[in-house]
Amino acid sequence: MDGTGKHKGYGFVAFATDDEAQAAIDAVNGKRLDGFQVSVRKYVPRDQRQRTAEWNNVFVKDFPTTWTEEKLTTEFSAMGAIQSLYMPKDEEGVSKGIAFVCYVDHTAAKEAVAQLNGKPMTLTKEVVATAEDGTETVSTISVE
Repeated sequence: MDGTGKHKGYGFVAFATDDEAQAAIDAVNGKRLDGFQVSVRKYVPRDQRQRTAEWNNVFVKDFPTTWTEEKLTTEFSAMGAIQSLYMPKDEEGVSKGIAFVCYVDHTAAKEAVAQLNGKPMTLTKEVVATAEDGTETVSTISVE
């Protein structure tokens, strides 16, 4: 739970035996709880997870919170067809500035990372405050 008592959308449960864990997976996996489809699986330590050579899901962060899903789709569809896009929002429906873009194929996802990683996404103004002098405004050169 977060500080307001709202669930974060994930959880971990430890069972005494593998049989108990499997019974819970069988009973809950794929079911809908509170309007969400639940995915339940056994924990696999990171160093034991099988890596796939091809991936198509891209994590995006630090874009303007004023962007809509449509704007994000426009920016990222230039690299290829998008299968799905998930942009978490706060209670007021404002973007949290992170998203997951899942491309149809690996080539598009790889291109998105190559072309967009580190690229400034908008013209922003940063306010730099000093304790003695007040503030001064500095503009960063970016692309919108």
